[in-house]
Amino acid sequence: MVASLFLPRSSVRSSYIIPVSGIIQASAPICPVDDYGCEIEGDIQIMLRGDQYMPQAKAYRVVGESMSGIVEHGDIVLVDTQDAFNTHRPCVFRTPNGYIVKMRGLHRGRFALLSAPGSNVPPITDMTDVYPEGSAYAKYKRPYIIHRIS
Repeated sequence: MVASLFLPRSSVRSSYIIPVSGIIQASAPICPVDDYGCEIEGDIQIMLRGDQYMPQAKAYRVVGESMSGIVEHGDIVLVDTQDAFNTHRPCVFRTPNGYIVKMRGLHRGRFALLSAPGSNVPPITDMTDVYPEGSAYAKYKRPYIIHRIS
């Protein structure tokens, strides 16, 4: 007998509450995120339906403008920590100055972390002490409402 890889429908919860884990910068990681003067207001928790929830997901507040058009300053993004090497969605990276959100790509033939088109933040090509954490799969709008990032 082969064990089922899917949970029976009765074992899937209808809603989940997860905390906002912290702040990610949509800018160059040149200063600690605390220098933005932006704090998480209390203990923010978000509510998701069962089909929006991933057990390994984390939520972060975005600070900065370099990813405008993809994720905006103030957005709460849901990050799939099991999808750290996605090349189609923005990804979150851990740096010595905190977390950043960027797209993977090429700049002058070298792998780079890129801002949104039209941003004045230069590509990051020095990957020293930059570690992938996951991909941003959705923007949280309000309880049970998310917008998927493709």
